[in-house]
Amino acid sequence: MTPLNNDLLEAFLCVARTKSVSQASEILFLSQPTVTHRIQSLEKELNERLFVNKNRQMTLTDAGQDFLPYAVDILNSWNRGLEKIRNRSEEPEGKLTVSMFYHASMLYGEKVVSFAEKYPMIHLSVKTLTPEDSVEQIVDRKVQLGFVRSIRHPALSYHKMKTGNFVLAVHPNHPLSKRKQIVPGDLNGEKMAFLYNGAADQKIIDQFYQEYGQASEIIMETNNFEVCKHFIMKRLGLAYLPQYTIQAELDEGSIAGIPVTLAKQPPEYDIDLVWLTENANLTLYRLFINHFTGKS
Repeated sequence: MTPLNNDLLEAFLCVARTKSVSQASEILFLSQPTVTHRIQSLEKELNERLFVNKNRQMTLTDAGQDFLPYAVDILNSWNRGLEKIRNRSEEPEGKLTVSMFYHASMLYGEKVVSFAEKYPMIHLSVKTLTPEDSVEQIVDRKVQLGFVRSIRHPALSYHKMKTGNFVLAVHPNHPLSKRKQIVPGDLNGEKMAFLYNGAADQKIIDQFYQEYGQASEIIMETNNFEVCKHFIMKRLGLAYLPQYTIQAELDEGSIAGIPVTLAKQPPEYDIDLVWLTENANLTLYRLFINHFTGKS
């Protein structure tokens, strides 16, 4: 038996639905003899009568009734396959190299993976770089998109991904946990942990230490805010952190956060996505950004 022709199946299903060769011919934009020929060709392939003419209506035989659901499945599968192939040809494609500093990878790692899953035709490479190195490699055209912190460069364009204030993070049973704000002297004798991932972080650490922590003891600098969380929850000390890195713990009450205002350094921890303005692939970059913001 030769493979069934979809044209034969379409004619069969249309006649079965309308119970009329003439109506089927109008729907399919075919002549009545052509529709009749296709039905006869299908019956020859199956070696079965599929219709009988009763009271001027084309009525399915028992064999036709048995074959009907399979014909529907075959044609639906074919159409779904065509749609899949057509959609695949329209899928975004290309190469995209993205750099992420450690904090950004912890915040956005799952989103990067889901982007790769959603757009398999885009070849995605991810590098772990400091914000400063990201800017350098973007300018050198080794990286296309980079997550950075508080860095400005005249050759780059920016999209703000996240803005967050710093807070002093403490255990909920710590004496400072009920305070609305801290003042110089509150941290005397306290053990401190800080996030560090480049020069921008160092400036904030230095400013905070100068204004509030001169009599405290820095016992940890880490680029992993999960380590800072455990440091606090184990009551080993306090940490100065971007609020969004501990938002879940603040909401559940396992960590308390005290707002901090620095006189010379705004207590912000912005994360920007940056790219080289010249020759930018804005369609691809916008697709990436929209995936993170929920617009895709």
